[in-house]
Amino acid sequence: MPGIIHVGCFAHARRKFFEAAKVNKNSKSAQEEIKHIRNLYDIENELRDKFTDDNNMFLRERKNRAGPVLEKFKAWLEKRKEEAPPSLLLGKAVNYSLTQWDKMTSYLESPHLTPDNNACENAIRPFVLGRKNWLFCQSIGGVESSCGMYTLIETAKLNGLVPINYLMLLFEKSPLASSPADWEKLLPWNIFTA
Repeated sequence: MPGIIHVGCFAHARRKFFEAAKVNKNSKSAQEEIKHIRNLYDIENELRDKFTDDNNMFLRERKNRAGPVLEKFKAWLEKRKEEAPPSLLLGKAVNYSLTQWDKMTSYLESPHLTPDNNACENAIRPFVLGRKNWLFCQSIGGVESSCGMYTLIETAKLNGLVPINYLMLLFEKSPLASSPADWEKLLPWNIFTA
């Protein structure tokens, strides 16, 4: 789809190096990679605290500070690629990082992105854990109803509402809704302003 950029995740790369470090506890290479990624996270956290309201300055500083760390890291990866057999966990971690490099570094282009997608993964975890239960919805209508309920609950959470309180209020007020404007007032971001 035009305009959509695939973004990678440094947490996935880091996880592969952690696995390599577990197998070979003396592996300084895996530990060094983990330090590179830790530096990226430290930079990200520091700049997010410093530039809370200035996205342009944040992006400029992020590129200035993270850019050299990324260049050094990539050079390290390319060197290790020649040394670490691809059949070993370290070699697999290095190859993964290099093949995902453009995707993992694309976070630099947007203030809305971070070096990893942990926030997204945490947000969808309830759905991932619940997917086995969805096998028992028994019909397309049941699946659509479940989808609607999960969407309401997660949207309520994103808007700072306690889901059970929001649902109780929604169930109380929705029978009185008779127009699209009435339904609009019941959306999680509007319900307490109405």
